[in-house]
Amino acid sequence: LGLMIKEGAYPRHALVASCSSGMVGYLPTKAAMARGGYETTFTDSSRMGAGAGEMVAEAAIEIIRQHDAD
Repeated sequence: LGLMIKEGAYPRHALVASCSSGMVGYLPTKAAMARGGYETTFTDSSRMGAGAGEMVAEAAIEIIRQHDAD
């Protein structure tokens, strides 16, 4: 997801921070959800669905691009 944001932000440089303050839980990709596993298990600390990671990455890219347009 970090690489997706960095590539989508080009030619701007993006610094992606994870595990920094607050708690959203894991942001699973569609592929991770299909595989299953720890980060895709619904718990009190992780309630995101398939594709949540891509949705957040796409929103971050859109914010960066809107900033360029201003």
